[in-house]
Amino acid sequence: MKNHDVSANFASIRRLLLQQVPPLQVLKDRQDLVELAGTRAAILGKRSVPYVSFASLMLKEKVARFHFYLIYMSNAFIRLHRP
Repeated sequence: MKNHDVSANFASIRRLLLQQVPPLQVLKDRQDLVELAGTRAAILGKRSVPYVSFASLMLKEKVARFHFYLIYMSNAFIRLHRP
């Protein structure tokens, strides 16, 4: 894949992610990195955190890395997908 294609893909995904603000919040927004998080506090393990990460997008020399973290689930979704 050409570097131009990677940059174009990064720009497209970045634009889609930033359209989700609000209700999400931007943690980092640079030319090569975007990080989004939820706006509600949550319990992770035994501690409270002010937000939970939602997605991150990072542009490297030859690849765009996209990480998605599912943080919002309804009770109906959990019941439907319970083993």
